[in-house]
Amino acid sequence: MTRGRKLDELIWLQLHFQRPVLPATVLELLHLWSGDPRNPRLVLEVRSCLTTQYLLGVPRRAESSVAAMVKQTIRGTQITTKDVYRPEVSHAAALRISSRTRALRTGDPEASTRAILAALHRVFGTEHAVIQIVLGPRKAARVVPARPMSRSAGIFGPAPAGHADSEGRSAQRTKESESGFDCVIRFGVNAASPQRRRSLMAGLLTAARTLDAPGTHLRLVPDRARRLNAGLSPWWWPMALNSSELRGLIAWPIGESDLPGVPGIHPRLLPPSDLLSATPDLVVTEATAPGHTRAIGLDVGASLRHTWILGPNGTGKSTLLGNLIIQNIEAGRGTIVIEPKGDLVNDVLSRIGRNRWNDVIVLDPTDEAPLGLNPLAGTGAPESRVEGLLSVFRSLYGDSLGVRSQDILHAALLTLARRGDASLAMVPLLLTNTGFRRSVVRQVAAADPIALGPFWEWYESMSDENRANVIAPLQNKLRPLLINPGLRAVVGQRKPRITMNEVLSGSKILLVPLRKQVIGAEAARLTGSLVVAELWHAIQRRVALPQNQRPPILAVIDEVQDYISTSTDLADALAQARGMGAGFILAHQYAGQLSPGLRAGFLGNIRSRILFSLAHDDATLLAKGHPEITADDLTALPAFNVYASLATKDGQTTPYAAGRTFPLTPAINDPEVLIKRSRQQFGRSLDDVEQDLAELAQTGLDPAETSGQSGRKRRSA
Repeated sequence: MTRGRKLDELIWLQLHFQRPVLPATVLELLHLWSGDPRNPRLVLEVRSCLTTQYLLGVPRRAESSVAAMVKQTIRGTQITTKDVYRPEVSHAAALRISSRTRALRTGDPEASTRAILAALHRVFGTEHAVIQIVLGPRKAARVVPARPMSRSAGIFGPAPAGHADSEGRSAQRTKESESGFDCVIRFGVNAASPQRRRSLMAGLLTAARTLDAPGTHLRLVPDRARRLNAGLSPWWWPMALNSSELRGLIAWPIGESDLPGVPGIHPRLLPPSDLLSATPDLVVTEATAPGHTRAIGLDVGASLRHTWILGPNGTGKSTLLGNLIIQNIEAGRGTIVIEPKGDLVNDVLSRIGRNRWNDVIVLDPTDEAPLGLNPLAGTGAPESRVEGLLSVFRSLYGDSLGVRSQDILHAALLTLARRGDASLAMVPLLLTNTGFRRSVVRQVAAADPIALGPFWEWYESMSDENRANVIAPLQNKLRPLLINPGLRAVVGQRKPRITMNEVLSGSKILLVPLRKQVIGAEAARLTGSLVVAELWHAIQRRVALPQNQRPPILAVIDEVQDYISTSTDLADALAQARGMGAGFILAHQYAGQLSPGLRAGFLGNIRSRILFSLAHDDATLLAKGHPEITADDLTALPAFNVYASLATKDGQTTPYAAGRTFPLTPAINDPEVLIKRSRQQFGRSLDDVEQDLAELAQTGLDPAETSGQSGRKRRSA
């Protein structure tokens, strides 16, 4: 009876292969092992119990060198040692080979691998199956001489008695011309019934016998389960196999085709870069690469280099945005959120801690007393504010705005901005109400006899009918802002209770649910664009502040294509924002939503990218320049899984890493409580705003002339 012996303690490594594994690289590794002069005992296992596991048992003294060989030869392989699962088997058997001088079939290792994995994968429930190969003494390759060999000449075992014929020498040459190992191959199973155990064993033998060749056959003999469980070496090595023969039996996941019980090639589980902080300020995801259970995220400095999130509906984009926003709020930093529906804002409101309730500001155009937005007011040159507004209208309406409409809008906005107490809702009044217009234009035109003075002279010279025809196209563009009472209340406030400058300087939390399903897509798009423009001008005005007085802020814009639809100076804008302490997270569903110019701006100037499962065209675009992933990886991602290529705080961009996003934490607030607080602190009732606008429309009074007076004088038209 053969007794097992344990040479020294084994350390069990779990191998996580990054497919596809090339058959040639597996053969190269076996050749390296067969030439290792230290001759360590190696135990290869493939186990099937719920999932397929690849294990490698090595003596402690050889652990680092053997692991290095694996990683250097089979690129992308991750090796873990923690929580290696090796349940004991109750029954075992060992393979025997009919000839030690004839080789097994080696021409199609992928076929034998597929057959063996299929046999292993037949287990269900608590059943377990394992194939174990213990590699013993190495066998160097040799040249088989042309003359007949004696019975004792073969290094893989004795040759047949007498003179070997030509075919026999050829078979021996095939066997011994490649290095290999003395070895023992064991099968082990756990199953409830003897019949089931026999069935599993028979399946494993049938799979292994796909390697049978003429004159060489495999069979099973009983073995003791304890030998397999301990990974023992035998006193006598029953088999001698060269490296090519072993490649067909170890069942490593070679080739590109689907294999039973083995994850597909895509998506690859890519590890995070060591350049990324292990304790980031903003946690994006949890690494899913084996052996890399850690957070992947951004430091504050890296967040200022901006982030692009791309993910269709249902992939988990909104959940990720909610987590990033809540983390930034909890850290006490200023946060601005612009989103089209309101669900994201509600998720955030329900999770804001009490210590930040006083900082919450909600700009909701459907609220009964909304926050005001007045891009015509504020510090800085009126010309700069007006140019920003013109850019919004040009980007939204393009050529349909028309040259004449742009000219009229420019003059009207500049006239009102120079007054200092006007609002955007007053533009139609200025163009259509003669009394109001004359009261506003008189001082402005006198102060600017070169541009605004002649413009308003021309405007007044037209007949009422001609004037109405001239401004009709522009009125159509302004109507979405004014036809909805809620929007009139937002843009009609001449002196909002808080400005964007105060939002940034006070590290406030500005939440803008545009609720386009209520106010309409065009009105939501225009309102969101105005908020973005006002935010951008407030960021620019930070240049007047010392660096230490620019607390970092994070601006999150979901469905960004609706509010930033021009590529003009995008690169400069993003670069300036970083210098002003502002980082943007720009999110949307697919790349086709961006114009070619804007898409190029995103690709060239946003350092961090977080990608959910994408359609093939987007996947192809975003995989370019990143050899670690392919389009197939991006299309194969399940929901709530991402590839993240993140910036470091010093500006380096790291390779894509695979991760799984976190669910939102449980809600702790009723959003209505915070909305009510915001309304009371910063809102103005719809009735008050509309009364102000109605009085202006009815009386045509100059607001500057009546400021501080208890009554109003009516002016004739």
